[in-house]
Amino acid sequence: MTESSDPKGVISSLIRLTLVFGVAWSVCFWPARTLRPEEGVWWMTVACLISLIPGWGIVLIEFLPWFRGSLNKLIVGQMSARFLSVLVACAVIKIMRPQLGLVDFYLWLLIYYLVAMVVEVMFLRRKLQAIQTQESNPDVNQTSHQDPALP
Repeated sequence: MTESSDPKGVISSLIRLTLVFGVAWSVCFWPARTLRPEEGVWWMTVACLISLIPGWGIVLIEFLPWFRGSLNKLIVGQMSARFLSVLVACAVIKIMRPQLGLVDFYLWLLIYYLVAMVVEVMFLRRKLQAIQTQESNPDVNQTSHQDPALP
């Protein structure tokens, strides 16, 4: 999901993901407050966190040895983690607060789920471009580590 497996790339991706969710939360604040004055912002915030926290885990999942070097495993792992986290959260909230309706919570969860998917696709696209660049120019990586004084 990040450009590379180095810590700076992961931290940069975590910051970007958090900033995107912060902007999305800010955009959704007024509609949430207007639609449901007493609890709208609370449930909108819960929906935001339900999508953001697994997103952090998904960014970090690339560090696991099983996912390195396999874009297919990475994509399946990310999709599974995202879907399962939202599914479990929906089930828990439906059990705890069955009176919540579409506008109260589930619409916000859908919006943030889509935001997360867009950001993850952008990160995966950058990773795929980096992999394609490495495959098309294998000499670039080898020569960049050599001493320029050597022939």
